[in-house]
Amino acid sequence: MNWHHLLPAAALVLLIGLAGCAGQQAPPPVTAPPTTVPLPVATAQPVGQIAPFYGNWVVTTMGNAGGTLPVTPSQEITLTITNDGFQGYDGCNNYNAPYSLTGISTVYGYGISVGQLVSTQQYCRGLADQENAFLQTLQTTTAFAGDANHLTFTDINGDVLVFHRPGAIPTDTALPQYP
Repeated sequence: MNWHHLLPAAALVLLIGLAGCAGQQAPPPVTAPPTTVPLPVATAQPVGQIAPFYGNWVVTTMGNAGGTLPVTPSQEITLTITNDGFQGYDGCNNYNAPYSLTGISTVYGYGISVGQLVSTQQYCRGLADQENAFLQTLQTTTAFAGDANHLTFTDINGDVLVFHRPGAIPTDTALPQYP
């Protein structure tokens, strides 16, 4: 067999094979995914609106220990809600405080944070416990819920303040029940 004749044919096959590979592109290199993927930053959204509750309210019931010890105030306690804050009369002294919405929604309602509460300092015999309980619960309120005639504030301990519009105070002032 004469290898000289086969050598040009083998070279031709090799050239055709290389020419066919030259038109194909190599696959892109595989890069490893980043070890940490940045997550989007969550921003608090204004959940709930307090504007429908602007105006005057009267406390009809206060409840301690998650509402298990309901108390009807012996002296009228009022609350006025404005865009700027709260103000009212606690049965003995005038008070006011700023507030801000937190954007958090809980089983007790929409999130709210009450700023530093300021009160006049008159002493009223027989009302100190009622006044202290009201102011403490208001100062530590973290949620609110209600409708046109009813409003409930719930604090960090589950204590509640139940308000009604003047003239819309029901005869039954039971505390609201939550799941």
